[in-house]
Amino acid sequence: MTTSVTVKTCSWPVRVWTAPREIEDSDWENPVDVAPNSERTFYVHSGIDLCVRELPLPDQAE
Repeated sequence: MTTSVTVKTCSWPVRVWTAPREIEDSDWENPVDVAPNSERTFYVHSGIDLCVRELPLPDQAE
């Protein structure tokens, strides 16, 4: 079974990736960056987690 999930951002960019539940966050699979003020739809299969993490703004990157 597949579920669609739409990620909508405001003024902050995010990184989205999928991972089987048994994989730790450090083992990201297929990371995708979603720009500020945009949206992207992901299609996630059963048993897969969709993970989201904020990214630093370009002027705050180290």
